Amino acid sequence: MMIKYEELTIIKKYPISKETSFEVGEGVLYFTEINNINELKSAIDFSNEKKIKPIYLGSGTNIYFPDEIMEVFVIKNLMKGIRLLKNDEVEIYSGIGLSEVVKFFTNQSLSGAEKLAGIPGTVGGAVYGNAGAFGKEIKDIIKEVCSVNLKGEIIKRDKGEIDFGYRWSEYKTNGEFIYKIILKGEQGNKEEIKRKVEEIIKYREERLPPNPPVVKSAGSFFKNIVLPDGNKLAVGKLLDDLGVKGLKEGGAKVSEKHANFIINFNNAKASDIERLSEKLKKMVKERYSIDIEREVISAKDLLK
Repeated sequence: MMIKYEELTIIKKYPISKETSFEVGEGVLYFTEINNINELKSAIDFSNEKKIKPIYLGSGTNIYFPDEIMEVFVIKNLMKGIRLLKNDEVEIYSGIGLSEVVKFFTNQSLSGAEKLAGIPGTVGGAVYGNAGAFGKEIKDIIKEVCSVNLKGEIIKRDKGEIDFGYRWSEYKTNGEFIYKIILKGEQGNKEEIKRKVEEIIKYREERLPPNPPVVKSAGSFFKNIVLPDGNKLAVGKLLDDLGVKGLKEGGAKVSEKHANFIINFNNAKASDIERLSEKLKKMVKERYSIDIEREVISAKDLLK
């Protein structure tokens, strides 16, 4: 069933699984796509009018939905655009893929984004979860973030005004939609930047499962463990030492290539993924007395 609301087309009881890289989940009560700030504000108005929780979705590479219809309003972000500003700053709309951002930086001979190469998802999702790899996080190159709150107000923050943590930003709790980001690069040698990007992509291809849609996964399932000295203990290594590669629950299994990846290999349900992840958490707890936390988001968590 389709509903027309201002300039939006809203679909009721939408099958959400096809919007995520895990490809699990029954559906959501309402779903729409937004291409600009006016459509975003209309979606927020609809959410407020219906008194229903909005969930903002990028490319869906770090989230899964449950096996039952969720009474939420999913707003899929299709806001795209990227341009070079002065002082080596790059303005980016949040629905653009992170891979396109790395490509743009490279083409403009800007360094700073190389270590983000190969990470799937949108730049908005990357800021939301402070994505990173190889000791680099996207917060390291942020200059400014523009967001919209549930009143439809635009909020602009400089990097120093934003709380970031390991795989965390305040946007995970403040209910705001990230719609535009300014990243700060540094002039460098184009061929050297390109070489670094290619090295990182090759490294990922050799050691990690292929990105969606080749493999139905959501990347690293558990966060690494932050030690008191600030260094990180790789959960993938702990799981590998436990011999969990290939372990299955229903249609979900641990990747044979990397122990911190859970894969939907045979029409898995969300419950299969959850049972398998709980089993892995229990095994790590029993062997190492360490509690590990999911990096991948369950949509249910967003209702808390």
